[in-house]
Amino acid sequence: MAELLERIDPLKQLEVTKLCRNAHLERYQFVSGKLMPGDRVLDIACGYGYGSKILAENASKVVGVDLCKEAIDYARKTYKLPNVEFRVSSIEGFNYPKRFDVAVCFETIEHVKDPEKALQKLYDCIKPSGKLHLSVPNGKYEDGSNQFHLHKFERVDMVCLLDNCGFEVEKEYCQHPFAGTVLKMIKGNNASRDVGNTKSFIDSLPMLPEISAKMYPSFLAGTATQLYYIARVA
Repeated sequence: MAELLERIDPLKQLEVTKLCRNAHLERYQFVSGKLMPGDRVLDIACGYGYGSKILAENASKVVGVDLCKEAIDYARKTYKLPNVEFRVSSIEGFNYPKRFDVAVCFETIEHVKDPEKALQKLYDCIKPSGKLHLSVPNGKYEDGSNQFHLHKFERVDMVCLLDNCGFEVEKEYCQHPFAGTVLKMIKGNNASRDVGNTKSFIDSLPMLPEISAKMYPSFLAGTATQLYYIARVA
């Protein structure tokens, strides 16, 4: 099951639960809604490319990058758009002639051997005052069963890591993908404001039995299963 959830296409794979699809889609829709005209966007670890497609709706240029050649082949075939380019590369090995206004790094840092080195590379890819949108699973609720996750991060861990790499964390959000994928701001202006598809929470209620017993405490306590950061290149 973990292997399936690590790389999916929620726009095409309808067999994936609605809760899981919403969780992935909402992150990209959230970034896309914040893009400015002319923005160049780096979608690192883009997987099958569905997120790059969403970003391309509002970006002038999107470069999707993934280490998996099969995933990039799929992305090039399925999401071929004039303002989207897909490349096979690791984070550390990626090079591009121009810097980006925005970089997106979702559910990735926990997979790499050296998270600090990867974030330093992303820092170098972003223009001064540009933004990084990053999400990670909340390590507080990870039990070590996911063989693909090499690291666990709790809220303070990621803030410190981003700071060490030169980023200034401007806003923090939590996400409850198993409870309707509502992004809730926990640091920043209007910190009590909910952002996201609240209707999906209502729609997903009949599916709540799919939540594992381990997830119920975090759901009931209103504690994030995913952490989401907007950080600026200082």
